[in-house]
Amino acid sequence: MKAYTGDLKKGDFIKLNGNTYQVTDTEFNYRGRGSALIKIKLKDIQSLNTITKTFKTDDEVEAVDVVIKKLTFLYQEGSKFYFLDNDNYNQYETTNQTIAEIQGLLQEGKEYLCYISDDNILQIKLPNRLKVEVLETEAGVKGNRVSAGRKPAVVTGNLTIMVPLFINKGDKIIINPETQEYIQREK
Repeated sequence: MKAYTGDLKKGDFIKLNGNTYQVTDTEFNYRGRGSALIKIKLKDIQSLNTITKTFKTDDEVEAVDVVIKKLTFLYQEGSKFYFLDNDNYNQYETTNQTIAEIQGLLQEGKEYLCYISDDNILQIKLPNRLKVEVLETEAGVKGNRVSAGRKPAVVTGNLTIMVPLFINKGDKIIINPETQEYIQREK
């Protein structure tokens, strides 16, 4: 399926030179004469490399037909991840690097929105808020400071994020998995 580059927006998937890319940013540039240009930042789904390409807005590219489904994460075995479609019990297996990047945040038995093309999982959308446990952090030290202090903490999935000083090992906190930022301590 063909698409005009001027119609692409963040989150769309395209095929370019045989690789599948996700659009991460677009920037229009029109100088008043001739056709407008669009600078598109693309992330390769397999290698996670990011490239920037400039196109005319009326250039055509091959759009990837993507279906969004809720799949249950079953388990991980080595570099393979297994998901189940609860509607028809189809099982999906993937070794996608995009998923490997967030592997520690996936919880067995939980449902996730998955972007699928030709029975391949291209990407997983994590929830906006995710509850994790602090596995390792320094003890908070009281002292004179101008602003609220932060310290590094290792949380579930071996993800290191900055947390307030009052957070201790074993605390359950809520984070934004996309930005990897602390939101609040679980109540």
